[in-house]
Amino acid sequence: MSKEKYLIEKFFKSIEKPSSEIDYGIGDDGAIFKAQKNFVTSIDTSIEGTHFPLGLDPLDIAYRSLAVACSDIYAMGAKPHSFLISISNKDSKEEWFSSFSKGVEEFMNDYECHLIGGDITKGSTSITVTFFGNIIEKPLMRSGAQEGDYIFISGLLGRGHHDRLNIKSTEQSNHFLRPELPKKSIFNIVKYATSCIDISDGLLIDLERLCEASKVSYEIIFDSEFVTSGTEDLACGDDYVLCYTVNKNHVDKVKKHIEGSHCIGRILNISKPSEIQMNGRALLMDAKGWDSFNQ
Repeated sequence: MSKEKYLIEKFFKSIEKPSSEIDYGIGDDGAIFKAQKNFVTSIDTSIEGTHFPLGLDPLDIAYRSLAVACSDIYAMGAKPHSFLISISNKDSKEEWFSSFSKGVEEFMNDYECHLIGGDITKGSTSITVTFFGNIIEKPLMRSGAQEGDYIFISGLLGRGHHDRLNIKSTEQSNHFLRPELPKKSIFNIVKYATSCIDISDGLLIDLERLCEASKVSYEIIFDSEFVTSGTEDLACGDDYVLCYTVNKNHVDKVKKHIEGSHCIGRILNISKPSEIQMNGRALLMDAKGWDSFNQ
């Protein structure tokens, strides 16, 4: 038996969970599963030294890599169903893979999804995850925002960035290691959202992407209630909360039914420049977010 097959059988086949929706998972050239007519897929890569620090516990590498990949599924208005994971690692020590598989299993239990296959190879440490999700009601796109919509975020900004600076391995309250995805609130968000994007690189840069797709601009009214520290949290990234827009007629319903969400501004006509207001004055920000090609 090859070392790759041995590692897969011992540490990943062993945590595979049976499901009536999965006909065949780990063990063949591909997985076979039952999908809804409309489902969404997304892929994300996490690289050691770029997306997570050197020497991080493999359990935390696994959980975080899955969480940041899964965030895109929620941003599309879907519930995660299953995923493929490709692992590149510098060595093949069993201790590393044992810890990593525990992180995978923990995430599967937290978000009720299934590992259905993947790949292991030797090389610089990086994790690539392909997620599949079932659309809940309608797909949420970046392109649906309209002038007059209000802008909401599903959680506080800045927690992931600040917790990265104070990592305590296996600490479940650390938002860098354990991003809190909107697994409950998404069912209400899809009822009211006109557009959506997940905040991974920073609110300002990701909101600009949404506005570009919708051909609109934005106004943010800064308030310390939706950040962890200060204005720098608008651009620091590693948040993995959703930024979504809501028609003005549904704003009160969102405030009533979606716990943890904050209204941070509104959508403007594209003829007006995007801006941030703080205490009645325009706030200028040099940095807008993370760009791995410019770091």
